[in-house]
Amino acid sequence: MFENKTKLYTIGFTLLAFCLGAALSSVVAISSVAFFETRMSSDVRDLLQGQGLNWVTVDGDGMIVRLQGEAPNEAARFRAINLANRLVDSGRLRDELEMNTNVTLNVPRFSLEMLRNDDGISLIGLMPDPKAKAEMLKKVIGLNPNGQITDLIEIAQFPAPKDWDKALSFGITALALLPRSKISVASNNVTIIAITQSGDEKLRLQSDLADQKPASLQVSITISAPRPVITPFTFRMSIDETGPRIEACSADSTKAQTAILKAAQAAGLPKSENCTIGLGAPSPRWAQGVIAGIEAVQALGKGTITISDADVYLMGDSNTPPEVFEDVEANLKANLPPVFSLDAGLPQKPAAEDVAQSEFSAQLRPDGQVRLRGFLPDINLQTAVKSYAQTLFGAQNVFMASEIDPGLPRGWPAQVFAALKALALVHHGQITVQADMVRMTGVSAKPYARDSVARILSDQLGRDRLFEASVTYDQELDPTVIVPTSEACLTQLADILVKDKITFEPASTAISPTARKVLDALAETLKKCPEIMLEIGGHTDAVGPAESNRGLSQARAEAVLVALQARRAPVAGLSAYGYGEDNPIANNATEAGRDANRRISITRRKDDTDRENTAILGLINDDERSSFAPAQDAMRPKPRPSSM
Repeated sequence: MFENKTKLYTIGFTLLAFCLGAALSSVVAISSVAFFETRMSSDVRDLLQGQGLNWVTVDGDGMIVRLQGEAPNEAARFRAINLANRLVDSGRLRDELEMNTNVTLNVPRFSLEMLRNDDGISLIGLMPDPKAKAEMLKKVIGLNPNGQITDLIEIAQFPAPKDWDKALSFGITALALLPRSKISVASNNVTIIAITQSGDEKLRLQSDLADQKPASLQVSITISAPRPVITPFTFRMSIDETGPRIEACSADSTKAQTAILKAAQAAGLPKSENCTIGLGAPSPRWAQGVIAGIEAVQALGKGTITISDADVYLMGDSNTPPEVFEDVEANLKANLPPVFSLDAGLPQKPAAEDVAQSEFSAQLRPDGQVRLRGFLPDINLQTAVKSYAQTLFGAQNVFMASEIDPGLPRGWPAQVFAALKALALVHHGQITVQADMVRMTGVSAKPYARDSVARILSDQLGRDRLFEASVTYDQELDPTVIVPTSEACLTQLADILVKDKITFEPASTAISPTARKVLDALAETLKKCPEIMLEIGGHTDAVGPAESNRGLSQARAEAVLVALQARRAPVAGLSAYGYGEDNPIANNATEAGRDANRRISITRRKDDTDRENTAILGLINDDERSSFAPAQDAMRPKPRPSSM
């Protein structure tokens, strides 16, 4: 019995120990799992928070780690998962992250690059509206219908930024004006980089773009003009009893220009002399050849050095000793670079009777009138000279009073034609052809007219022909120094017509003599303005038949156009239109009102749709009463149809 109890106690204690061990093991296992879950979740949470992902909630569920929370975007969601995968196997990681569907997308930056050259037009960028893109492409194709159009434009369906339409419209306007350009369009600015063919074209385009720029738009304009091509590449310097003077100077670089002018100053010329930098030098050692020529004529004391491309001609004074001239010639030949070819000679004194009698002169006045006087060999040349002068200066401006002398020196006709061609390069001046010399003085509106005059005379008179050309530059006459905008020009023209009217003889198209000052002022203003399309409008009072008034106003408008043309105003963009009594500005019932209505207006040409609401009307292109100024100043504008 006792043994049985002992056995039962043993079994009981064993079972109890087993149960206690099992319970303890369970507690330890549960505690270990809880510790592992807590440690794993804590490590993941610390890692994510350390990377700034505070929006992620980490929850451990057994061996499973759950990521919960609202991700700001898809990139942030993937970043959180990838970081958690560093500590937790992907099989035990649960992605329960959600996306924020209310996030506002950033509006993309819209821009357009337009590249235009001889090969075509390329368009690259991002635009907000496919309809606007189609309209823009239509305009661009119209600029280059036969060329290549490269379209690399993408579309993003977002509202257009403020001022985008203005910027795009101005960019297309600039593209139409600039055949070689890069135009960058953004929502609030336009950047223009372009190349033109001349400095004058550069200034005109800058004025046109400034005139058409929207007021609220930021615009950057960089237009460059290549160096001019100088043909022939010329240098000419003379020394006489009045001292040294440069009559033409060309250089192929700034370095060459500096070296040439330094040598000229050493020969006694002032520092104010200038030298045109251009393309076309016959040799990279051009400056060396010119300096050698300057030193040669300086050594002679009196004489002329002419370098035309690679041809060099040294002429001494008629009193230069032959042995001195030969020494200078030999030194110059030794100092010239190999490409240059030298010829030299002393002038022959003309016959005394030639010096006394042979002379032809042409005077160009500031108002454009040209007076031709002197001797010509026959009536055929007399006619030819007058016709040539009319071609250069306008048929209405040439007045001739010449005599016939069959005994004129050889080459006289060529000298006269060269003289007229040179005179046409200045604003006003005089040139005289004599047996031993051609002398010219003048004032030019172009800074390099002196060089051009010397090139013409040296090229067409012959290298052994003496000439003097004193041409000065007047900045006030230069229309490219300060080019006013077209709006400023219109304001100036309107102010002139407000101060003084252009009046006519009663019931006539003849302009009153008192209107000459007004016409002079209008012509001078037009010379300084950029090329703009203007209309000269003729207006009458309401006295008489309407058709008669319309015809009279048309004829008067044309008379003003012809008068401006005679004053050498640029008239290629002008037209004449007669409105008759259609647009009164005062009451025709009073004498003062009728006088005010009889007037001439100058306005920018407007589209037909603007006519009804404009007091001073514009041009209807298909109206047969409109007369246009011709492209050449020497021609008269188209006459009115006989039916008017």
